[in-house]
Amino acid sequence: MRLSACLLLAAAVSMAAPARRVLLIGNSAYEHLPHLRSPKANVQALAATLSKMQSQPQTAYDLSQVDLVTTIRNFMSTVQPGDFVMIYFSGYGFQDSASGLNYLLPVGFDPKDHAALSQKALALRGLESRLEERKAGTKMLLLDASRQAPGLPTGLASVVPHASEVVSFAAPTNQVLADPADGGVNSFTASLLAALETPGSTPASVASQLPSMMQTPLEALVFTPSRPESGVRSLPPSLTNPQPGSTAQPTAPRKPGDPALNPKDKLIYVWVPAGTFTMGCSAGDAECAANEKPSHQVKITKGFWMGRTEVTQEAYQALTGKDPSDSKGAKLPVSNVTWDDARNYCQAAAMRLPTEAEWEYAARAGSLAPRYGDLDQIAWHRGNTGGKIHDVAERQPNAWGLYDMLGNVWEWVADWYSDRYEGGDATDPQGPSKGTVHTVRGGSFNVVPRYARASYRDRFEPALLSSIGFRCVGNAAN
Repeated sequence: MRLSACLLLAAAVSMAAPARRVLLIGNSAYEHLPHLRSPKANVQALAATLSKMQSQPQTAYDLSQVDLVTTIRNFMSTVQPGDFVMIYFSGYGFQDSASGLNYLLPVGFDPKDHAALSQKALALRGLESRLEERKAGTKMLLLDASRQAPGLPTGLASVVPHASEVVSFAAPTNQVLADPADGGVNSFTASLLAALETPGSTPASVASQLPSMMQTPLEALVFTPSRPESGVRSLPPSLTNPQPGSTAQPTAPRKPGDPALNPKDKLIYVWVPAGTFTMGCSAGDAECAANEKPSHQVKITKGFWMGRTEVTQEAYQALTGKDPSDSKGAKLPVSNVTWDDARNYCQAAAMRLPTEAEWEYAARAGSLAPRYGDLDQIAWHRGNTGGKIHDVAERQPNAWGLYDMLGNVWEWVADWYSDRYEGGDATDPQGPSKGTVHTVRGGSFNVVPRYARASYRDRFEPALLSSIGFRCVGNAAN
Protein backbone atom coordinates (compact mmCIF):
# COMPACT_ATOMS: atom_id res chain seq x y z
CA MET A 1 0.00 0.00 0.00
CA ARG A 2 1.38 3.44 -0.92
CA LEU A 3 1.92 5.49 2.24
CA SER A 4 0.82 9.09 2.14
CA ALA A 5 3.65 11.59 2.15
CA CYS A 6 1.39 14.23 3.63
CA LEU A 7 0.65 12.33 6.82
CA LEU A 8 0.73 14.51 9.90
CA LEU A 9 1.61 17.66 7.94
CA ALA A 10 0.02 21.06 8.31
CA ALA A 11 0.73 22.15 4.75
CA ALA A 12 -2.79 23.58 4.50
CA VAL A 13 -1.72 26.52 6.58
CA SER A 14 2.03 26.64 6.21
CA MET A 15 4.40 26.52 3.26
CA ALA A 16 6.96 24.63 5.37
CA ALA A 17 5.99 21.37 6.99
CA PRO A 18 6.49 21.36 10.76
CA ALA A 19 8.94 18.93 12.29
CA ARG A 20 7.39 15.70 13.54
CA ARG A 21 8.23 14.54 17.05
CA VAL A 22 6.98 11.05 17.86
CA LEU A 23 7.42 9.14 21.13
CA LEU A 24 6.17 5.55 21.51
CA ILE A 25 6.20 3.89 24.94
CA GLY A 26 5.35 0.26 25.66
CA ASN A 27 5.20 -0.92 29.28
CA SER A 28 4.69 -4.66 29.68
CA ALA A 29 6.79 -6.05 32.57
CA TYR A 30 4.84 -4.65 35.52
CA GLU A 31 6.16 -5.71 38.92
CA HIS A 32 2.93 -5.47 40.95
CA LEU A 33 0.32 -5.84 38.21
CA PRO A 34 -0.28 -8.64 35.69
CA HIS A 35 2.21 -8.62 32.85
CA LEU A 36 0.92 -7.37 29.51
CA ARG A 37 1.59 -9.00 26.16
CA SER A 38 0.56 -6.45 23.55
CA PRO A 39 2.43 -3.18 24.37
CA LYS A 40 5.74 -4.27 22.86
CA ALA A 41 4.06 -5.57 19.71
CA ASN A 42 1.99 -2.38 19.46
CA VAL A 43 5.03 -0.10 19.68
CA GLN A 44 7.08 -2.16 17.25
CA ALA A 45 4.32 -2.15 14.65
CA LEU A 46 3.75 1.60 14.99
CA ALA A 47 7.47 2.34 14.83
CA ALA A 48 7.79 0.35 11.60
CA THR A 49 4.89 2.15 9.96
CA LEU A 50 5.93 5.63 11.07
CA SER A 51 9.54 5.05 10.03
CA LYS A 52 8.35 4.46 6.48
CA MET A 53 6.72 7.87 6.67
CA GLN A 54 9.99 9.49 7.74
CA SER A 55 8.63 10.33 11.17
CA GLN A 56 11.68 8.83 12.97
CA PRO A 57 9.86 7.74 16.13
CA GLN A 58 11.61 7.43 19.47
CA THR A 59 10.71 4.20 21.27
CA ALA A 60 11.02 3.15 24.90
CA TYR A 61 10.03 0.02 26.79
CA ASP A 62 9.32 -0.98 30.40
CA LEU A 63 10.06 2.35 32.02
CA SER A 64 10.31 2.87 35.76
CA GLN A 65 8.94 6.07 37.27
CA VAL A 66 12.36 7.75 37.06
CA ASP A 67 12.90 6.52 33.52
CA LEU A 68 9.39 7.58 32.46
CA VAL A 69 9.87 11.11 33.78
CA THR A 70 13.36 11.35 32.29
CA THR A 71 12.23 10.04 28.90
CA ILE A 72 9.39 12.55 28.73
CA ARG A 73 11.65 15.40 29.85
CA ASN A 74 14.29 14.59 27.24
CA PHE A 75 11.68 14.18 24.53
CA MET A 76 10.03 17.49 25.39
CA SER A 77 13.38 19.26 25.16
CA THR A 78 13.43 18.47 21.43
CA VAL A 79 10.00 20.00 20.75
CA GLN A 80 10.10 23.40 19.07
CA PRO A 81 7.23 25.88 18.59
CA GLY A 82 4.85 24.67 15.89
CA ASP A 83 6.14 21.09 15.83
CA PHE A 84 3.72 18.24 15.28
CA VAL A 85 3.87 15.91 18.32
CA MET A 86 2.54 12.38 18.70
CA ILE A 87 2.85 10.54 22.01
CA TYR A 88 1.62 6.96 22.18
CA PHE A 89 1.55 5.00 25.44
CA SER A 90 0.66 1.33 25.75
CA GLY A 91 0.42 -0.05 29.28
CA TYR A 92 -1.72 0.48 32.37
CA GLY A 93 -3.53 3.71 33.14
CA PHE A 94 -5.12 4.98 36.35
CA GLN A 95 -8.17 7.20 36.82
CA ASP A 96 -8.02 9.17 40.07
CA SER A 97 -11.63 9.57 41.18
CA ALA A 98 -10.78 12.36 43.63
CA SER A 99 -9.24 14.69 41.05
CA GLY A 100 -10.65 13.29 37.81
CA LEU A 101 -7.10 13.11 36.41
CA ASN A 102 -5.62 10.26 34.39
CA TYR A 103 -2.17 8.81 35.02
CA LEU A 104 0.17 6.62 32.97
CA LEU A 105 1.71 3.89 35.10
CA PRO A 106 5.41 2.96 35.16
CA VAL A 107 6.30 -0.72 35.50
CA GLY A 108 7.04 -0.32 39.23
CA PHE A 109 3.59 1.03 40.09
CA ASP A 110 2.11 -0.64 43.16
CA PRO A 111 -1.63 -0.03 43.78
CA LYS A 112 -1.05 -0.84 47.47
CA ASP A 113 1.50 1.96 47.85
CA HIS A 114 -0.28 4.93 49.42
CA ALA A 115 2.16 7.55 48.14
CA ALA A 116 0.67 10.40 46.13
CA LEU A 117 -0.06 9.49 42.52
CA SER A 118 2.09 12.37 41.34
CA GLN A 119 5.07 10.64 42.97
CA LYS A 120 4.53 7.23 41.40
CA ALA A 121 2.86 7.86 38.03
CA LEU A 122 2.77 10.38 35.19
CA ALA A 123 -0.25 12.67 34.88
CA LEU A 124 -1.74 13.10 31.42
CA ARG A 125 -2.37 16.73 32.30
CA GLY A 126 1.35 17.11 32.97
CA LEU A 127 2.09 15.98 29.41
CA GLU A 128 -0.40 18.50 28.06
CA SER A 129 1.06 21.30 30.15
CA ARG A 130 4.58 20.58 28.94
CA LEU A 131 3.42 20.61 25.33
CA GLU A 132 1.73 23.94 25.89
CA GLU A 133 4.91 25.31 27.44
CA ARG A 134 6.87 24.15 24.39
CA LYS A 135 4.27 25.81 22.11
CA ALA A 136 3.83 22.64 20.09
CA GLY A 137 1.55 22.78 17.06
CA THR A 138 -0.84 19.91 16.37
CA LYS A 139 -0.67 17.29 19.14
CA MET A 140 -1.93 13.70 19.25
CA LEU A 141 -1.99 11.86 22.58
CA LEU A 142 -2.91 8.23 21.93
CA LEU A 143 -3.36 6.22 25.11
CA ASP A 144 -3.68 2.45 24.98
CA ALA A 145 -4.07 2.44 28.76
CA SER A 146 -7.69 1.38 29.34
CA ARG A 147 -6.95 -1.96 30.99
CA GLN A 148 -8.40 -3.79 33.97
CA ALA A 149 -6.26 -5.11 36.82
CA PRO A 150 -6.68 -5.72 40.57
CA GLY A 151 -6.47 -2.44 42.46
CA LEU A 152 -7.06 -0.23 39.44
CA PRO A 153 -10.21 1.79 38.63
CA THR A 154 -12.15 0.81 35.52
CA GLY A 155 -10.91 2.71 32.51
CA LEU A 156 -9.95 6.35 32.18
CA ALA A 157 -11.78 9.58 32.96
CA SER A 158 -13.11 12.15 30.54
CA VAL A 159 -10.76 14.98 29.57
CA VAL A 160 -10.97 18.22 27.62
CA PRO A 161 -8.24 18.46 24.96
CA HIS A 162 -6.25 21.65 24.65
CA ALA A 163 -6.16 23.72 21.48
CA SER A 164 -4.98 21.88 18.36
CA GLU A 165 -4.96 18.61 20.26
CA VAL A 166 -6.39 15.14 19.71
CA VAL A 167 -6.78 12.84 22.71
CA SER A 168 -7.78 9.24 22.10
CA PHE A 169 -8.26 6.37 24.53
CA ALA A 170 -8.30 2.69 23.59
CA ALA A 171 -11.78 2.37 25.11
CA PRO A 172 -14.60 4.81 25.94
CA THR A 173 -14.64 6.58 29.28
CA ASN A 174 -14.79 4.19 32.25
CA GLN A 175 -14.44 1.14 30.02
CA VAL A 176 -11.56 -1.25 29.31
CA LEU A 177 -10.07 -3.06 26.32
CA ALA A 178 -8.78 -6.61 26.75
CA ASP A 179 -5.43 -7.64 25.32
CA PRO A 180 -5.51 -10.09 22.39
CA ALA A 181 -4.99 -13.71 23.42
CA ASP A 182 -2.03 -14.14 21.09
CA GLY A 183 -0.12 -11.18 22.52
CA GLY A 184 -0.08 -9.36 19.19
CA VAL A 185 -1.24 -5.90 18.21
CA ASN A 186 -4.53 -5.00 19.89
CA SER A 187 -7.61 -3.67 18.10
CA PHE A 188 -7.01 -0.02 19.05
CA THR A 189 -3.50 0.00 17.64
CA ALA A 190 -4.59 -1.98 14.59
CA SER A 191 -7.17 0.73 13.83
CA LEU A 192 -4.49 3.38 14.30
CA LEU A 193 -2.15 1.58 11.91
CA ALA A 194 -4.88 1.23 9.29
CA ALA A 195 -5.71 4.92 9.55
CA LEU A 196 -2.07 5.95 9.27
CA GLU A 197 -1.58 3.82 6.16
CA THR A 198 -4.57 5.25 4.33
CA PRO A 199 -3.39 7.37 1.36
CA GLY A 200 -3.89 11.06 2.01
CA SER A 201 -4.18 10.58 5.76
CA THR A 202 -3.95 13.57 8.08
CA PRO A 203 -4.21 13.96 11.85
CA ALA A 204 -7.91 14.69 11.42
CA SER A 205 -8.59 11.65 9.24
CA VAL A 206 -6.57 9.40 11.55
CA ALA A 207 -8.54 10.64 14.56
CA SER A 208 -11.86 10.07 12.81
CA GLN A 209 -11.07 6.41 12.13
CA LEU A 210 -10.13 5.37 15.65
CA PRO A 211 -13.00 3.21 16.96
CA SER A 212 -12.96 4.55 20.52
CA MET A 213 -11.96 8.14 19.91
CA MET A 214 -13.26 9.95 22.95
CA GLN A 215 -12.58 13.65 22.51
CA THR A 216 -11.25 15.49 19.54
CA PRO A 217 -11.84 19.22 19.14
CA LEU A 218 -10.94 18.95 15.46
CA GLU A 219 -12.17 22.44 14.80
CA ALA A 220 -9.11 23.57 16.77
CA LEU A 221 -6.56 21.76 14.61
CA VAL A 222 -4.32 23.70 12.29
CA PHE A 223 -6.25 22.75 9.17
CA THR A 224 -9.92 22.26 8.41
CA PRO A 225 -10.98 18.62 8.92
CA SER A 226 -13.50 16.94 6.69
CA ARG A 227 -15.47 15.60 9.67
CA PRO A 228 -15.42 18.28 12.37
CA GLU A 229 -17.71 16.28 14.62
CA SER A 230 -15.50 13.16 14.63
CA GLY A 231 -14.28 11.76 17.90
CA VAL A 232 -17.23 12.54 20.10
CA ARG A 233 -20.67 11.24 19.27
CA SER A 234 -23.29 13.88 18.63
CA LEU A 235 -26.26 14.39 20.88
CA PRO A 236 -29.28 12.47 19.58
CA PRO A 237 -31.27 14.24 16.85
CA SER A 238 -34.37 13.82 18.99
CA LEU A 239 -32.67 16.06 21.56
CA THR A 240 -31.13 18.73 19.32
CA ASN A 241 -34.16 18.64 17.00
CA PRO A 242 -36.83 17.53 19.48
CA GLN A 243 -39.94 15.90 18.10
CA PRO A 244 -43.11 15.52 20.17
CA GLY A 245 -43.56 11.97 21.41
CA SER A 246 -40.06 10.86 20.36
CA THR A 247 -39.10 7.41 21.63
CA ALA A 248 -35.54 7.34 20.29
CA GLN A 249 -33.23 5.13 22.29
CA PRO A 250 -29.54 5.81 22.98
CA THR A 251 -27.14 3.86 20.81
CA ALA A 252 -25.16 2.60 23.82
CA PRO A 253 -25.58 2.59 27.60
CA ARG A 254 -24.59 5.91 29.08
CA LYS A 255 -22.20 6.28 31.99
CA PRO A 256 -21.62 9.34 34.19
CA GLY A 257 -19.38 11.76 32.33
CA ASP A 258 -19.87 10.25 28.87
CA PRO A 259 -19.30 13.13 26.41
CA ALA A 260 -21.35 14.13 23.39
CA LEU A 261 -21.11 17.02 20.95
CA ASN A 262 -24.05 19.39 20.58
CA PRO A 263 -23.98 20.22 16.86
CA LYS A 264 -25.93 23.42 17.47
CA ASP A 265 -23.43 25.22 19.70
CA LYS A 266 -20.42 22.95 19.09
CA LEU A 267 -19.87 22.47 22.83
CA ILE A 268 -19.30 19.17 24.62
CA TYR A 269 -22.00 18.01 27.03
CA VAL A 270 -21.57 15.17 29.52
CA TRP A 271 -24.09 12.71 30.83
CA VAL A 272 -25.41 13.22 34.37
CA PRO A 273 -27.31 10.14 35.59
CA ALA A 274 -30.51 10.09 37.62
CA GLY A 275 -30.02 9.77 41.38
CA THR A 276 -30.65 11.04 44.88
CA PHE A 277 -28.50 13.45 46.89
CA THR A 278 -28.53 15.69 49.94
CA MET A 279 -29.13 19.26 48.82
CA GLY A 280 -28.08 22.21 50.93
CA CYS A 281 -25.55 22.66 53.71
CA SER A 282 -22.97 19.87 53.75
CA ALA A 283 -22.54 17.99 57.00
CA GLY A 284 -19.92 19.71 59.18
CA ASP A 285 -19.71 22.82 56.99
CA ALA A 286 -19.40 25.78 59.37
CA GLU A 287 -19.60 28.34 56.55
CA CYS A 288 -23.21 27.66 55.57
CA ALA A 289 -25.63 30.57 55.46
CA ALA A 290 -29.29 30.41 56.45
CA ASN A 291 -30.40 30.20 52.81
CA GLU A 292 -28.52 26.90 52.44
CA LYS A 293 -30.71 25.25 55.07
CA PRO A 294 -32.32 22.95 55.86
CA SER A 295 -30.43 20.16 54.14
CA HIS A 296 -32.87 17.77 52.49
CA GLN A 297 -33.00 14.76 50.21
CA VAL A 298 -33.67 15.43 46.55
CA LYS A 299 -34.41 12.85 43.91
CA ILE A 300 -33.49 13.54 40.29
CA THR A 301 -35.61 11.06 38.38
CA LYS A 302 -34.16 11.53 34.89
CA GLY A 303 -30.62 11.79 33.65
CA PHE A 304 -29.66 14.82 31.58
CA TRP A 305 -26.84 16.28 29.51
CA MET A 306 -24.92 19.20 31.01
CA GLY A 307 -22.36 21.52 29.43
CA ARG A 308 -18.94 20.23 30.35
CA THR A 309 -17.80 23.83 30.66
CA GLU A 310 -19.42 27.19 31.08
CA VAL A 311 -20.59 28.57 27.74
CA THR A 312 -17.57 30.16 26.07
CA GLN A 313 -17.41 33.47 24.29
CA GLU A 314 -16.55 31.58 21.12
CA ALA A 315 -19.73 29.50 21.33
CA TYR A 316 -21.92 32.43 22.35
CA GLN A 317 -20.63 34.58 19.48
CA ALA A 318 -21.17 31.79 16.95
CA LEU A 319 -24.77 31.17 18.02
CA THR A 320 -25.96 34.71 18.79
CA GLY A 321 -23.67 36.91 16.70
CA LYS A 322 -22.52 38.95 19.70
CA ASP A 323 -20.25 38.82 22.73
CA PRO A 324 -21.20 41.07 25.68
CA SER A 325 -18.16 40.10 27.80
CA ASP A 326 -15.79 42.79 29.10
CA SER A 327 -12.65 40.63 29.02
CA LYS A 328 -12.37 39.05 25.57
CA GLY A 329 -11.13 35.56 24.76
CA ALA A 330 -12.50 32.67 22.70
CA LYS A 331 -12.19 30.16 25.54
CA LEU A 332 -13.13 32.54 28.33
CA PRO A 333 -16.63 32.01 29.70
CA VAL A 334 -19.11 34.49 28.32
CA SER A 335 -20.19 37.04 30.92
CA ASN A 336 -22.30 40.18 31.16
CA VAL A 337 -25.30 38.06 30.25
CA THR A 338 -28.73 38.54 31.79
CA TRP A 339 -30.86 35.61 32.88
CA ASP A 340 -32.96 36.13 29.75
CA ASP A 341 -29.81 36.11 27.59
CA ALA A 342 -28.77 32.81 29.13
CA ARG A 343 -32.20 31.26 28.72
CA ASN A 344 -32.43 32.39 25.09
CA TYR A 345 -29.01 30.97 24.24
CA CYS A 346 -29.86 27.60 25.77
CA GLN A 347 -33.12 27.48 23.81
CA ALA A 348 -31.25 28.27 20.59
CA ALA A 349 -28.91 25.38 21.39
CA ALA A 350 -31.96 23.09 21.90
CA MET A 351 -31.16 23.10 25.62
CA ARG A 352 -32.37 24.87 28.76
CA LEU A 353 -31.01 26.31 31.98
CA PRO A 354 -30.55 23.75 34.78
CA THR A 355 -32.78 23.82 37.80
CA GLU A 356 -31.03 24.73 41.01
CA ALA A 357 -31.33 21.13 42.19
CA GLU A 358 -29.87 19.78 38.95
CA TRP A 359 -26.99 22.22 39.20
CA GLU A 360 -26.04 21.23 42.76
CA TYR A 361 -26.51 17.52 42.04
CA ALA A 362 -24.19 17.77 39.04
CA ALA A 363 -21.67 19.94 40.90
CA ARG A 364 -21.37 17.46 43.74
CA ALA A 365 -21.09 14.44 41.42
CA GLY A 366 -21.59 12.15 44.38
CA SER A 367 -19.45 14.15 46.83
CA LEU A 368 -20.83 14.91 50.28
CA ALA A 369 -18.17 17.52 51.02
CA PRO A 370 -18.59 21.28 50.57
CA ARG A 371 -16.27 21.04 47.55
CA TYR A 372 -15.50 18.15 45.21
CA GLY A 373 -11.73 18.63 45.53
CA ASP A 374 -8.94 20.90 46.75
CA LEU A 375 -10.11 24.52 46.33
CA ASP A 376 -7.11 25.84 44.41
CA GLN A 377 -7.04 22.78 42.17
CA ILE A 378 -10.69 22.96 41.13
CA ALA A 379 -11.70 26.63 41.26
CA TRP A 380 -10.67 30.13 40.24
CA HIS A 381 -11.43 32.51 43.13
CA ARG A 382 -10.19 35.81 44.50
CA GLY A 383 -7.13 34.20 46.04
CA ASN A 384 -5.65 32.74 42.86
CA THR A 385 -6.94 34.61 39.82
CA GLY A 386 -5.15 37.94 39.92
CA GLY A 387 -8.57 39.50 39.47
CA LYS A 388 -9.09 37.98 36.02
CA ILE A 389 -11.48 35.50 34.45
CA HIS A 390 -9.69 32.42 33.12
CA ASP A 391 -10.21 30.09 30.18
CA VAL A 392 -12.62 27.25 30.87
CA ALA A 393 -11.30 23.80 31.84
CA GLU A 394 -7.98 24.97 33.30
CA ARG A 395 -8.80 23.63 36.77
CA GLN A 396 -9.52 20.00 37.66
CA PRO A 397 -13.01 18.65 36.85
CA ASN A 398 -15.31 16.84 39.24
CA ALA A 399 -15.95 13.10 39.10
CA TRP A 400 -18.41 13.49 36.21
CA GLY A 401 -16.04 15.51 34.07
CA LEU A 402 -17.62 18.92 34.71
CA TYR A 403 -15.22 21.86 34.85
CA ASP A 404 -15.47 25.14 36.78
CA MET A 405 -18.63 24.23 38.65
CA LEU A 406 -17.05 26.30 41.40
CA GLY A 407 -15.38 29.62 40.65
CA ASN A 408 -14.54 31.48 37.42
CA VAL A 409 -18.03 32.96 36.80
CA TRP A 410 -21.33 32.67 38.62
CA GLU A 411 -23.85 30.54 36.77
CA TRP A 412 -27.51 31.38 36.24
CA VAL A 413 -29.98 28.60 37.01
CA ALA A 414 -33.64 28.41 36.05
CA ASP A 415 -35.13 28.92 39.53
CA TRP A 416 -36.51 32.04 41.11
CA TYR A 417 -34.60 32.82 44.30
CA SER A 418 -35.95 32.11 47.79
CA ASP A 419 -34.33 32.89 51.14
CA ARG A 420 -34.84 29.41 52.52
CA TYR A 421 -35.58 25.91 51.33
CA GLU A 422 -39.07 24.68 52.10
CA GLY A 423 -37.67 21.60 53.82
CA GLY A 424 -38.63 17.98 53.45
CA ASP A 425 -37.68 15.57 50.71
CA ALA A 426 -38.32 16.63 47.12
CA THR A 427 -38.47 15.08 43.68
CA ASP A 428 -37.27 17.09 40.68
CA PRO A 429 -37.88 20.43 42.43
CA GLN A 430 -38.37 23.47 40.21
CA GLY A 431 -38.02 26.20 42.85
CA PRO A 432 -40.60 28.88 43.70
CA SER A 433 -43.41 29.45 41.21
CA LYS A 434 -42.72 33.19 41.14
CA GLY A 435 -40.21 35.74 42.33
CA THR A 436 -38.36 38.94 41.56
CA VAL A 437 -34.77 37.73 41.06
CA HIS A 438 -33.15 34.52 39.86
CA THR A 439 -30.59 32.33 41.56
CA VAL A 440 -26.89 32.04 40.73
CA ARG A 441 -24.54 29.29 41.82
CA GLY A 442 -20.88 28.41 42.06
CA GLY A 443 -18.99 31.58 43.00
CA SER A 444 -16.67 33.46 40.67
CA PHE A 445 -13.15 34.69 40.06
CA ASN A 446 -13.58 37.78 42.22
CA VAL A 447 -15.19 36.36 45.38
CA VAL A 448 -13.70 34.88 48.54
CA PRO A 449 -13.44 31.08 48.89
CA ARG A 450 -16.48 30.89 51.16
CA TYR A 451 -18.70 31.39 48.13
CA ALA A 452 -17.02 28.62 46.13
CA ARG A 453 -18.94 25.78 47.75
CA ALA A 454 -21.42 23.35 46.22
CA SER A 455 -24.28 24.49 48.46
CA TYR A 456 -23.73 28.26 48.36
CA ARG A 457 -26.62 30.23 46.87
CA ASP A 458 -26.97 33.85 45.85
CA ARG A 459 -29.17 36.01 43.66
CA PHE A 460 -28.73 38.98 41.36
CA GLU A 461 -30.99 41.37 39.60
CA PRO A 462 -31.50 40.42 35.94
CA ALA A 463 -28.77 42.83 34.86
CA LEU A 464 -25.36 42.70 33.22
CA LEU A 465 -22.47 41.68 35.46
CA SER A 466 -18.93 40.80 34.42
CA SER A 467 -18.86 37.87 36.83
CA ILE A 468 -22.03 36.02 35.72
CA GLY A 469 -22.18 33.37 33.01
CA PHE A 470 -24.01 30.07 32.63
CA ARG A 471 -24.07 26.58 31.20
CA CYS A 472 -26.94 24.66 29.63
CA VAL A 473 -28.51 21.26 30.15
CA GLY A 474 -30.63 19.04 27.94
CA ASN A 475 -33.15 16.32 28.67
CA ALA A 476 -32.44 12.74 27.66
CA ALA A 477 -33.82 11.77 24.29
CA ASN A 478 -35.74 8.83 25.72
